[in-house]
Amino acid sequence: MFLRRPLRELLFDPAAAATFFWLGGVAGAAVMLLTSHWPRDAVVTTLVVMAIALTATLVRRLVGERQPAWTLQVDAALATGLVSVVLAVAPYGYNAFAIFYVWIALYSSLYFTRRQTVLQIVLVAGAYALVLANGPAVDRPYASWLAVVGTCATFAGLTSTLVNVLRTTARQDSLTGVANRRVFDERLAEEIERARRSRVPLSVIALDVDDFKGVNDHRGHLAGDRTLVRLVEGWRACLRRATDFLARLGGDEFAAIVLDADADQVRQLVERLGAVTADGATASVGTATWDGAESAEDLFRRADAAMFEAKAVRKARRAP
Repeated sequence: MFLRRPLRELLFDPAAAATFFWLGGVAGAAVMLLTSHWPRDAVVTTLVVMAIALTATLVRRLVGERQPAWTLQVDAALATGLVSVVLAVAPYGYNAFAIFYVWIALYSSLYFTRRQTVLQIVLVAGAYALVLANGPAVDRPYASWLAVVGTCATFAGLTSTLVNVLRTTARQDSLTGVANRRVFDERLAEEIERARRSRVPLSVIALDVDDFKGVNDHRGHLAGDRTLVRLVEGWRACLRRATDFLARLGGDEFAAIVLDADADQVRQLVERLGAVTADGATASVGTATWDGAESAEDLFRRADAAMFEAKAVRKARRAP
């Protein structure tokens, strides 16, 4: 139920890094071997570069996720250097190797933040400028530089925008705008680890709309959606601290994570959340505070059980 790997795994994919180097090495070697008129020194240098790329592939496959995420940025910088070396020794007319810079830009935009991607493109721009200034003669070097760097920047910008849209979609409930179940699971696991280190209180609050099926049956699903949105707005007004976190788990089930709040503060917060209404609809609220040892699943299970107890009490009070 609870995910162990954080969503930022989109920024860290060792398998993709390995594939990146493998494809680059094989493609580069193929281009060189299938063409002629390469000086011996250029052939040796290029083969060494390809061997480094394939070695990086092996290292990535063997070490995998044990490497920290920042090593991917080193990979991209290393790839930029390797491509630049090949361009610098390649005979005149083989400037097509510059297309590998575009690979690097796309790779960066898929797995890095926007700022990191910009830094990688700046590195590509500088490296290619050095190649054009000191490598084999190229017709209209300024035009070549603009074409390659412009293509890198354009492709990276488009890909980065698409990735951000997909990342937002993966993290956010489309109706209410709060985080979804996946993000809640990740956040709870992370906050438990943080609470374990810092020894600060951590509480989970479970919320479930009362008789939401009746709302949908009598008023329609669109009215039910509006009710959920208004309830979330009310809950957000109660969860005012920057560390308070609210998520929709599915249907009419929601949960909040509250950090560094004592028992009295949590009790008052639960009362305020339970007092929120929208179009006559209410919600039952239950809470549990982490005991310092239990898992995320067990903590949420206790909060959920407390919520069902509160729901039973509400039903009993409404019964004639």
